[in-house]
Amino acid sequence: MFSLFSKYVLLFVFACVLLSKTQISQAKPDSNLGTLERLTEDVLNKAVIYFDFYVGKEFESDPSGLPIEVVVLGGANHLLLEQVKNYDRYDTGDIDYMMSNEWHIAHQDGYGRLVNAIEKTADILHLESDWMNDNWQDHIPSDVVELLFQDSKKQGVELFTHLKLRNVRFYAALWDFQLERKFDTMAEAKWKSTDAWDGASLVHIIN
Repeated sequence: MFSLFSKYVLLFVFACVLLSKTQISQAKPDSNLGTLERLTEDVLNKAVIYFDFYVGKEFESDPSGLPIEVVVLGGANHLLLEQVKNYDRYDTGDIDYMMSNEWHIAHQDGYGRLVNAIEKTADILHLESDWMNDNWQDHIPSDVVELLFQDSKKQGVELFTHLKLRNVRFYAALWDFQLERKFDTMAEAKWKSTDAWDGASLVHIIN
């Protein structure tokens, strides 16, 4: 998706940011991190275990929809995956995810059950109600979402495998697409110092 020249431009941008003393100082841990409004690695692991349990209960009468497969974008990848680990990231705001349109068609009431599992997990752990959401894809054509979902599965990088989940499988979104999103965030001046480190890890693995 990126030309070689574009990648070098991105590398230069990220390097400039990372060398900035102001940005590096902002990346230091905050005394408020670890609260349930922000999801640390430990909180994410616990949330996903509960989520997996509630998904199983929601689909007890229709197990043909299991295991549910979701693709994860954004900060959760850089918090959890060694391949793109950002050691200056201590938490993430949520899990941004997508699912296959084919699954939604095959299981008409499946989305509602999935949301129920998300909300029950939020209630029991006192998380924000949108701790796991698919809001990002509201303005993206469904065929693009499906293509991205399938390509991300083919990439074959999974999250939470150590938890031995029974009802849900989590895949990392395509690296190229995640880098594009990081670049868009920086272009819109909405980025934080952690976004620069996230982007740098993505450039490294794509190269």
